[in-house]
Amino acid sequence: MDAEIIEPGAVKVDLGEFRLIPGPKGETGEQGPRGYGLRSAVLNPDYTLTLNYENGDSYTTRSIRGEAGVGIESFRQTEGDHAPGTSDVYTLTLTDGREFSIPVYNGRDGESR
Repeated sequence: MDAEIIEPGAVKVDLGEFRLIPGPKGETGEQGPRGYGLRSAVLNPDYTLTLNYENGDSYTTRSIRGEAGVGIESFRQTEGDHAPGTSDVYTLTLTDGREFSIPVYNGRDGESR
């Protein structure tokens, strides 16, 4: 087994090849102390979240608001008339101005492509 000191208090060990073999189940330990439940969670105007616990303690997170993303501005049919055996085109426009044309084939009597 090779070992290397990475920094004070940290050792890197090469374990080589090994297998994990399940052993018998151990005994159940003692019950731990009762924890405190969450009484409420409040979203603040600056998008921080304040967690209030049953024991009166509270904790406020940093802002949970991410950067604004891209959304869908519109989705509309721009070509076609839904006639069986033809294709319609739908245009998806995103809030950043990008557009995508999506052809949709209108099957005839259960026909598909």
